[in-house]
Amino acid sequence: MPRLGPDLPPPEEMTVAELEAAFAVLPSKRDALREAFDRLSACSPSPLPFPWGDLEAHISSLHSSISLRFRQVGALEAARPAPAAAAPAETRGGGTGENEFHAAARCSPDAAALALHAVELFLHNKMLKTNKTWVNCVGLIRMLPVVVTKPSADTIEQAKRVAKDWKEMIDNPGSCMVLCSLASWGLLYFLISYNIVSEFETKEIFCLFGTIPRKQQKMNYAMLFKGLGLFIFSAELMDYLIGNGQQIDALYFARVFNLVDKYPPVSLLKGYVEKAKQTAVEISQKNVTHQSLVCARNRLSSRIQSAVIIKELENLRRAHDLAKQQITDSSLRTSIGAEINALLGEFGKRKRSLSNSSTASTSNSQQQHTESNKKHKKEQEHHEEQESQQQGKQSKSGEKLEKKQDKPQQKQQQQKQEDK
Repeated sequence: MPRLGPDLPPPEEMTVAELEAAFAVLPSKRDALREAFDRLSACSPSPLPFPWGDLEAHISSLHSSISLRFRQVGALEAARPAPAAAAPAETRGGGTGENEFHAAARCSPDAAALALHAVELFLHNKMLKTNKTWVNCVGLIRMLPVVVTKPSADTIEQAKRVAKDWKEMIDNPGSCMVLCSLASWGLLYFLISYNIVSEFETKEIFCLFGTIPRKQQKMNYAMLFKGLGLFIFSAELMDYLIGNGQQIDALYFARVFNLVDKYPPVSLLKGYVEKAKQTAVEISQKNVTHQSLVCARNRLSSRIQSAVIIKELENLRRAHDLAKQQITDSSLRTSIGAEINALLGEFGKRKRSLSNSSTASTSNSQQQHTESNKKHKKEQEHHEEQESQQQGKQSKSGEKLEKKQDKPQQKQQQQKQEDK
């Protein structure tokens, strides 16, 4: 081991806020490791010498040990007397934002209430919430159990109300565009951090989990299932996903839960192909309705159809890869692959048609707007011309009246001159 010397500077000390920040990202690091393990397992020509469960048990043991030591450090830090004057920047490199909030949460008399208030403001902000802002929000929520042992009763009651409002926002189609697809992911971690999972029924939890994007499902399922207490409901979750048309997700979790015998890949892929065919028929019928009725509501329906088509194309490509990997019967693999290719072509055609109709609709709207402007301009010119003509008539009639009034005066003057 190299010794410290002129060429090796001593390691810099970390502040408590920096330790909190480093500890808060440990779960995301573990999730990234799990994703890498899954990719390695899928690409390996032979089974790996150890399952993920063994590796996760070792990581969980280390995490528990670090958590215990970290809480001891936090207790010692809390017992330390406050300094006379605090430096304006406590972290190196000008670090602000998340580290500062960790420090604020640690020093706050009710960190759970402080985090709850921040989450509530975030939810009711009308601005569009991107994936990055949701990641920051969820990071704040997941950090809470690190700095708070148990929220107060008042904070828990308020968290229950926020969770119910959050769920209503997710169920409301009008707010889905603002909340983004990660809203369900954030709500589930919110339920775990504030220990209010029991406020929702198991089916509602399944529904929330089913709407999480596939990437977040794979990266977070272990922690989510443990926090939500859903490991004992693995079969029920599989049935829910299949009934909801999410056979591709069910196929992945069948391997995770060792339920491949009960839910074989061939059966799940066939079920998904039938569901995709039904979706194609429904979209075709909606396109006919869209061509006959053109209004704002139909334009919104077109955006929804476009999102459905993009999702189905992604699922079909994933199903095609899974069929190659997991179906050993060559004839069966070929037949299912042919059906999937046909559906890929059909949905691709639907996507292009919808894009063309959307472009044409936009062009027609612009053309109508231009024609409307031209018509308005012509009407305005015609109105101005009428006003000009009316003013001309009035001026002519005035001149005639003046001439009539001048004639008697002229006659009188002529008579006077003749008399003279």
